[in-house]
Parts: sequence; C-alpha cells; structure tokens
Amino acid sequence: MTTKNSQTTGFLFGIYGYRCTYPITNEMFCITPKFWDYKSVNEQFKNKEYLVLMATVELFCDRAEIEQQLFDLEGVLSFIEQSDVVILPKMNNFPEKIDRIWPRRSSGEIIIEDSFFQESRSNFIKLALNALKNEAFRVSFFMVVEVLKQRKNYINISYYLYFTSLESLCRHIEDDEKSSAEEVIYRVLNKKYGFDIKQANPVHLNKGVSTYCAIRNALIHNQKFQTKLYMGNGIIKNIKASDYVNYFYLLVPLVLLKFIGFDDTHINWEQWLNRRAFK
Repeated sequence: MTTKNSQTTGFLFGIYGYRCTYPITNEMFCITPKFWDYKSVNEQFKNKEYLVLMATVELFCDRAEIEQQLFDLEGVLSFIEQSDVVILPKMNNFPEKIDRIWPRRSSGEIIIEDSFFQESRSNFIKLALNALKNEAFRVSFFMVVEVLKQRKNYINISYYLYFTSLESLCRHIEDDEKSSAEEVIYRVLNKKYGFDIKQANPVHLNKGVSTYCAIRNALIHNQKFQTKLYMGNGIIKNIKASDYVNYFYLLVPLVLLKFIGFDDTHINWEQWLNRRAFK
C-alpha cells in the first residue's frame, strides 16, 4: 500500500478478464497492465478455461469506500468488454488465473481497445463512474451489467432487464410516467439520439419499437418465445423473439453511451443493425 495523501491510502487489487495495454491514472485509482502488447493481451483474454490476471488497480480512497468503488469499477470494466470482469483483493500474491465458472458470453467489446486508440477506454471509465452518481442511470446501467455477469442466459430474464433498463432511463430523460413505453422509448431513441428506428415499422421489424415491446409482453407476461405483432390496417406479423433480441441487446448499451455523452468518434452507432462495432 502507498499513501496518496493524508486522507487516502492505496489498496491493491487484481483485474481478471479486462484488456488494457496502457496505464490509467487519476485521483481515484491507478490501473497498471500486466501485458503491454496487443497480441499477448488478446491471447490471454481468449482463454476458455480461465480468467487471466490482466492488470492491477490501486484504489485511492478511505477503507469504508472500497466496496462501493470496486463494485462500480468492476461494473464499468464489464460493460466495456460486454462480458464478466472480476476484481479480487491481493492475498500474499495474486493468482495468475481463476477458473471460469461459466463460459464467456459476449457480443464483443463496446469501447475499442487502447492498443488502437489509447484514450477511448480511459475517457469512458471517467465519464461512466461520474454518471453513476445519477440514480436513474445507475439503476439502468447495472441492469445491463447484471446480464453480462449472470451464470446462465435465460432469455426472459435478460430481456426483462434490458427492456426495463431502457424504459426506465427513457422515462427519466423525458420526465414522463404516463405515456406508453413504446411512445416514450421512440421519442428518446429517434428524436433525441437519432437512432434509425420508428415507433412501428412494418417493413423493417427490427427498426420498430413496437416489435421490442411485443417481445417484452410475450416473454415476460406470457412466457412465450413468439407472438403476433399488430401493425394496423389489418396487418399482423408473426415474430420470434430469437430473431430480434440480439438487435436489442446491442442497441441498449449504445443508448447508455449516448446518455453520458460518450463519443470517441470510433463507435459505429449503427452497429446494432450491421454488427460492425467500430468505424
């Protein structure tokens, strides 16, 4: 342990499953990579049996604040990788690896690795930790993180958490508790943030908020994996949840990025449609 100032002491922890090749130092913590080149980092990251020690972090805080700061930082790093990241205390020496209790599930990182653009992840971490002071954002953010960390993917639970995360944040943004979920989500996604989505889209169902609301109702209220989508004018579409949930799982994290004002110019905001994460 090292002394940062008269009030705070550095507490050292190991980070498992998070890729970095540059240190990050600020008034709250110092992250030091264990590997300093892209190839080594990604070889260790792709290990299917273990989560490998990838970095250490020294927290500069009072002892009473450690648990909260670790919880927040672990959540932010997990969100970056879109998969489970674990932070553990030092016990004599850090274990070089820990067993994977469940397979890594990830759609791919949402913030580009620092091997390509050094400042992207560090800037996001700073913005996200500050945004977690906003209770509405905090609740929505950790609903998403909870899915990333769950041991088994139950589609109805995962979808409920993602949908509730999005709906509650949109209602907070619009200060609207009365409008339908479909309407308030559309206003935020399309009118405020510019996503290519309509309230209802009979031509491209993956670009319609009504599609995701119908799936929410089918999965959560009826425990069904397919449902009918009523488009008006007598048009009825039969839809399967499995055909659309992955679009939604990519869209919701992008909304969280928009809320905190993060844009490193490398993010492809249409990745939820074309699966290309970066420009």
